[in-house]
Amino acid sequence: MPIKGTAATARKESKISLASYTASELGFRFSGNRGQRFIVESRTNFSTGGWVEVPGSMRTGDGTAQKVTIANAFQQQQQFYLVKLLP
Repeated sequence: MPIKGTAATARKESKISLASYTASELGFRFSGNRGQRFIVESRTNFSTGGWVEVPGSMRTGDGTAQKVTIANAFQQQQQFYLVKLLP
């Protein structure tokens, strides 16, 4: 039941899908609600170390799939990526 004075908004679940990859680039798409801001972060170890923003990865949701292409994505033996919703 909505409380008087608050906006009732439906939130879509974000989904990530692999779009493409080449010998050096990784491309993927993700969805989000209009106005939500996202960045992609990466690190070489899944469980330790800090996540680092991938340059040029910030996106603002507009209700459509947002595409991110990461150049030189395969230079490390392993690399993990995270799509982070910003406040």
